[in-house]
This record gives sequence, C-alpha cells and structure tokens, in this order.
Amino acid sequence: MLKAFMHWALLLRTFRLQFQYRSEVFFRVIGNILRIYIQVSIWTALLAIPGVISGGITLSDMISYVIAAFLLRTLTRSNVSYKLADRVRSGSVAVDMIRPTPLISYMFFEQLSENLFSLLISGTPVIILSAVFFGIKVPTFINLSLFLTSVVLAVILMFYIEYVFGLGVFWLKNGTHTDFIVSGMFTVFSGMTIPLWFYPEALARVCDVMPFKLVAFEPISIFLGRYDFSQALGVILLQLLWLGIFVLLERLVWHTVQRYMFIQGG
Repeated sequence: MLKAFMHWALLLRTFRLQFQYRSEVFFRVIGNILRIYIQVSIWTALLAIPGVISGGITLSDMISYVIAAFLLRTLTRSNVSYKLADRVRSGSVAVDMIRPTPLISYMFFEQLSENLFSLLISGTPVIILSAVFFGIKVPTFINLSLFLTSVVLAVILMFYIEYVFGLGVFWLKNGTHTDFIVSGMFTVFSGMTIPLWFYPEALARVCDVMPFKLVAFEPISIFLGRYDFSQALGVILLQLLWLGIFVLLERLVWHTVQRYMFIQGG
C-alpha cells in the first residue's frame, strides 16, 4: 500500500514538473501533425504506384498503422540511459540504493508519467485530428481489448530493454553509447516506421528472433485486425515470455552492478 502511494505521488510530481513546459506543447502538437502528414503523404504516393506494394495492404491500413505507431512511440519513449549516466556521474546513485522504492521502480514511474503527460496533453489532439482528417480503421471490441493489453506489455517490455542496456553506464560512464545501440536496433527491428510486411525475408527472420517487433509491429497488427484471436493471444504470450527474460536479466545485471560498486568503494 505504501509503495502504491509513493508511485502515485511520483506520477503526480512528474506531471506537475511537465506542466512547467506548457509553451512547448503547442509546437510539439504542430510538429507531430506535420510528421504524420508527411508519412501519410509518402504512403499515399507509394500505394498509387501499381505493383510497388502488394499483399492486400490498403491506404486505410497504412494510415491506421502510422497513427497507432505514433501512439506507441509516445508511450515507449525513454531516456533512461541518460538519467542513469547522470546519476552515476553525480554519485546520486548511492542515494538511490537506500531509497525505500527500488531504482527501477522509481525510474519506470517517472518515465511513465512523462510519457502519459505527452500522450494526454500533446498526443491526444494529434491522434484525434489525424483520425478526423485522414481516417482510421475502427477495430472490433475484442481487437481493441487485445491491442490495449499488448500495448501495456509493450510499454513495460521496452522500459526493461532500455533499463538493462542502460545499466551499462556503470562501466561505460556514458549514456550516449547504450542509447545509440538500443535506438538503432529498435529503429531497424521494431517495424515502427516501416512495417515488417515490406522487409526482405532475411531481415524479417532476424526480427522474428528479437523482442523489438513485440513493442511496435505486433501490437499494431493486432489493432489492424490482421491476427485472429489465437494469433493475438500468441503475441501477448510471447511478450510475457520476453518480459520474463528481461526481468531475469535485470536482476542479474543489477546484482553485478551492486558488486561492482561495492568493489569500487561506491
């Protein structure tokens, strides 16, 4: 109960801090609308060329994909590597070790509150305007429920991926390297910008053995109704499996970090 209260207080505190940058919201909304408009224009042009895109992909599919990808990008955005690097350089990580709330929980709820703020304040207007002007496929109630479940797991999974790689700053002392590695792999293997339908077969097989597509491509495919119930349930179970793997990895790496700090006298 106490931990739940602390997490809720952290969410509210971060929301209040974000409100100090209200002037940025307007420009963020305009920038995001332009980004979606450009992506929709590109896919409109490509779909107009006979034979360039096949497989029954329609313009409505791609518009819905772009908007759903924007939602997921907003919710999974993370700068945990830089935050960990700042803590290591300043030495404040030693204080984090004795907090009543574990460091990973503190950083998760801090990042979650920032992302929820972005979604509610600047993301929601973008999604509504995009849906009104460009149109979007309306999923069935079952598909929407499965999609939202998958999104929740995607948010948690992406945080754990970022966090596990981010712990490398205890040795590298710089969050730029770990952030660059994760961002690069996510851009290539997640299908966030270009759906995996259009990937070469060899690259698509590589994506199949990595967790990144479970953060973007697979949840969006559920939203578009490209999976039946059993296939969507399989995606969710696979997300849970990868989440379990990264939870174990986090425990292992964190234990190593604690030993490293003890040896270094931190």
